[in-house]
Amino acid sequence: MGAVKNSGVFKGVSINGQIAKGLVKNGVVFWKQENLHAHTVKILALATAIGATPPTNIANFDSYVRAMYPIWLEYCDLYAMFFADGNTDFKRINLANPDGVLFDFYGGFTLDSNGFKGNGINAYVDTNFNPSLLVSGQKYQLNDASQFGVVSGIDGISTVLTSIIAGARGIGGDNTFFAFNTASHKINTINELTGGNVDLSGLGLKMINRTSATEVNLINKLNLSARKSSSSPMANYNQYLLRRGLNSSFAYSVTKISSYGMGKSIPFEVSQQIRTIENNYRASLGIPQIA
Repeated sequence: MGAVKNSGVFKGVSINGQIAKGLVKNGVVFWKQENLHAHTVKILALATAIGATPPTNIANFDSYVRAMYPIWLEYCDLYAMFFADGNTDFKRINLANPDGVLFDFYGGFTLDSNGFKGNGINAYVDTNFNPSLLVSGQKYQLNDASQFGVVSGIDGISTVLTSIIAGARGIGGDNTFFAFNTASHKINTINELTGGNVDLSGLGLKMINRTSATEVNLINKLNLSARKSSSSPMANYNQYLLRRGLNSSFAYSVTKISSYGMGKSIPFEVSQQIRTIENNYRASLGIPQIA
């Protein structure tokens, strides 16, 4: 390797006789651009800019990005990855859109290689994504929308409120779903499901899709449930994770989630692709394949 004395993102660094661009810290090369997907490079450049530490095994992370990128490109406005071994700042990055805003973490949360866990008191994530703004190019729409998360821990869940996966900041809870058996799962509506409860309890992928003004479907790993629920105008609030409500009408979850996404409605077969990709990356990290 050529002489490298500084740290940062470099262009024109000689590495084993090749000119490369990558991240160098104190003369140690952490990654090289020519070996990585362009979207991985964009994520890592942002990580460097905000002082975040990326996952140790960049090759495995790059494989994960390569597999997820077509799904992010087609379906997602945001995607959070809370598992693996990157530091807290790295897990604030919206992997689907690294040019977007960062997530903010609050309260007494626990964050480790298996995900982000609430404490039921004050811990939550503000995605800083307000779907009601309908910005140019936004995939998430009133009657074509998806929210999904991989639940990686359920210790302490005893009620529907302690099982919150995601919840709108607004009091109406029009974008709230739970790792629980309930009819209160909502996406772009103030109305409960018609047709009975849907069980999203347990570990693994949980997804709620709105496919029309009246039709929704929910996925719990391999199980698909179709329900009715008329849409309502979207509330003008950011989407929260592990929290629902505002001011005196709020609740916090003890659920642990390893990833979370929002965008347009996702077909069942794509939901299963997400599970496979998540499990493959988990296997490379030596953590349970629970997606």
